[in-house]
Amino acid sequence: MREKRITKTNRDTKKPRLNTGSKKVGPELVSEGPAGTELPDGWTTKIFRRKSGKSKGHTDQYWYSAKTQKKMRSKVEIKRFLSCLESSNGDEEEAFNLFKRK
Repeated sequence: MREKRITKTNRDTKKPRLNTGSKKVGPELVSEGPAGTELPDGWTTKIFRRKSGKSKGHTDQYWYSAKTQKKMRSKVEIKRFLSCLESSNGDEEEAFNLFKRK
């Protein structure tokens, strides 16, 4: 049997938390492919399924830029990034720097 060790203190209760040795489970890749016709060529999308927690089974979709593979979490972010990309004459690094500042 694995020994349980006290690792840190829970901030809310000030009681010690036990380390059971379990590792965090990451999301499972469900699908990946081209992002579709509404985005410029080279953009890709990946869909992940959550494997643990209260939202286990829910899926998350991410979009990746063509050249630098910067991850976008929503279509609103994509629209903002594409606006920055236009302002930077197609330079994705410069566009991403502009995007982060907004």
